[in-house]
Amino acid sequence: MKEVKVEGNILGVDLRDVRPWISGSSMSEATSVVQAVRSDDDEDIDAEPNMPPAGTYSARGYIDLLSRDKASRKSIGSGLFSAGSLELKHGADIVIQSGMEIPAHRLILAARSPVLRRLLDSGSGSIKEGGVVLTLSSAKQRSSLSFKGKRPRLTITGIQPLSVLLFLHFLYTDAFPVLDTLSFTTASAIRRDVGLVAAAFGLGDSLNIGASGISVSKPSLSIDMWALFFANTPHTAPSLRPDVFLALSDRLIACHSLILRARCLFFRNFFDEEAWTTSRWTDDGTITVDMTHMEWRVMEFVIEWIYMGREADLFTRLDTIESVQALIDLIFDVMAIAVRHLFSLNP
Repeated sequence: MKEVKVEGNILGVDLRDVRPWISGSSMSEATSVVQAVRSDDDEDIDAEPNMPPAGTYSARGYIDLLSRDKASRKSIGSGLFSAGSLELKHGADIVIQSGMEIPAHRLILAARSPVLRRLLDSGSGSIKEGGVVLTLSSAKQRSSLSFKGKRPRLTITGIQPLSVLLFLHFLYTDAFPVLDTLSFTTASAIRRDVGLVAAAFGLGDSLNIGASGISVSKPSLSIDMWALFFANTPHTAPSLRPDVFLALSDRLIACHSLILRARCLFFRNFFDEEAWTTSRWTDDGTITVDMTHMEWRVMEFVIEWIYMGREADLFTRLDTIESVQALIDLIFDVMAIAVRHLFSLNP
């Protein structure tokens, strides 16, 4: 049987789009240069000095972000994401304090770092590692989306704020920005600090840090997110527990609102519009979405793509398919879900 190929965004690209310190604020346009602005079509144009290769990320957008936050604090007394300065986007439910206040998602922090998972589940406390101090002051809340009020705060000291922002970028995307436009001395200091924060997070082996720059040695975003899908047992760490249940015709699927909103425009619009969700949250901070027009036979492939970003071998496990017609029907059913709910998935 001919191989069935699937095309769609990789997981890191979609999670990049829900970084709450970038998306939906006045910073969006200014920080769009985090992704290199040169494309493969620009071969005839002389490259700007120190321009990162096409398809990579640049640190320059984060340098600009810090500069704008500093200017905001000087002019109006509060930073870009200070309490009450604006509504945090995409369900951000924790504030990271490191020079500036950075909104983030506890789910990403906990799923990517076992060290942070234990700290977040403890409610409060501090960790010291190699001169870096992580201090958590917690706040009770129902869920990342229904919560109104004070958010838990993770304060990181002992390293430069730019290093924290760059490392957060890695946690969300499995990619590390190029340290362009930085002096040799500053770049060296950033590389040192990134190594320190990676060690503090228990992820020292995930990055290659050398004189030429920083690269990802062990991409693990897909593995971490796929493990997250199965984090639905009585023993699951509180910071990893699902907050969305998809009610199919034949079963109930436990999911995470952040992953759904990152991978699917339908869910992003649904969760970003509080009028749709405010009254639907339960007391334990979960929400159930009626999708009884779908069945697990089809949704299984969609869920695997959502959490893992698998493309090459998504349709290789077809042992239960008895005929070519059954395979065609399955593929069209998957396509129908992708089109109806605006997934970037194209069998």
